[in-house]
This record gives sequence, C-alpha cells and structure tokens, in this order.
Amino acid sequence: MIKRKIITPKLPSINVHYCTGMSEAYYDVMIKHSVNMHLSLIEEDDDVYGFTITDELNDTLEIYIDDTLSPELYTKTAISEALNAGLSLIRRKLFYSFESNNPIVLGDDPDMDEVVIELLSQVVTKVLMAKYEKDIK
Repeated sequence: MIKRKIITPKLPSINVHYCTGMSEAYYDVMIKHSVNMHLSLIEEDDDVYGFTITDELNDTLEIYIDDTLSPELYTKTAISEALNAGLSLIRRKLFYSFESNNPIVLGDDPDMDEVVIELLSQVVTKVLMAKYEKDIK
C-alpha cells in the first residue's frame, strides 16, 4: 500500500491510500478503526473500488483507492472519492468558520461558488497526482 498525505492550509489533512486491492484497505480500516467492513458496511454483491472515511477525532480524511484498476475505472474512482473528501472539507470549513447550519447552494453567491469549485478542483487534482509524486503539499 502506498500512502500519501495531502495538506490543505487550515483544513483537515487528507491521507490517500493506494491499495493493491480492497482486502488490503479493509484490513487497514480494521486495524485503525476496529470496523469490519465486510460484516458491517459492504454487501456481498457490491463492487467497491474505493471509499472515504472521515476521522473527526484525528481531524483527517482517509481515502482508499484500489490501485490495480484499469486506468479509466481508477480515474473515475479517484475523482469520485476526491469529490467526497472535498465536499467534506467544504462542509467542515463553512460550518466551523461561519457557525452556520445552512446548506451550501450553488448559484446563490458567485463568490462562494468560486471557492467551492476551486477547492474541489485542488483536492481532485492532488488525489490524482499523489500517486505519481513523492511529496504533495
């Protein structure tokens, strides 16, 4: 398993785990979080290629991606999980910064839309590139 850490200023860090299969990812989750994903969360007929865990105690996001996928499926999975992580970061930043429980609505405020799209773009790019770069900051 290849592990990369993505650090975003003033936001939780993102740990990306490029696994040689989902069994390796499930085992890592079992060790770190004491959750058996086979029994608790995953149906037997589900095809899982990646998933994201929000760890609020350690203020991190953990992304697990199957590194053995075809390039097309790998890219789709990485983008999907990066978007999940990016949206989690946005929700946390807005709720903690503005103490607001109002939903984020795209189209209402062009400045907020730009912030949301920029942060999502950065996270997606970093998750895709972390596989190939040694140190992502």
